Amino acid sequence: MATTTWIKLHAPARLLGSLLLGATLVLVAARCSDVQEIPPLEGAAPDTVAIDATVRFHDIEGGCWALAVSSTAQLEPVNLPHEFRVDGLRVHVTITGAEMASVCMIGPTVKVLEIERL
Repeated sequence: MATTTWIKLHAPARLLGSLLLGATLVLVAARCSDVQEIPPLEGAAPDTVAIDATVRFHDIEGGCWALAVSSTAQLEPVNLPHEFRVDGLRVHVTITGAEMASVCMIGPTVKVLEIERL
């Protein structure tokens, strides 16, 4: 009798939890389909790419700079030169992966190898 009561009381909560998990997985899968593939730079290290981006400032943890490469993807440069720290500035940048932790956590961390205004 006690088991039957437990199932009646907890079954709706378990069903709701399953529905929320399913909805979350669908949203994550949909978001991942928007990710832009960036081809590697020919003749360079496999994780080095040259792309056009827009410099963005985020008021997080005292301020974080990002390189927006599409409407849904951005990268976090660990060494963006001061003269390029202008929100909305269009740039052409050569970057490589930077395996570093970040306080801002707004995108993968990258090292800027070359940068120029567009």
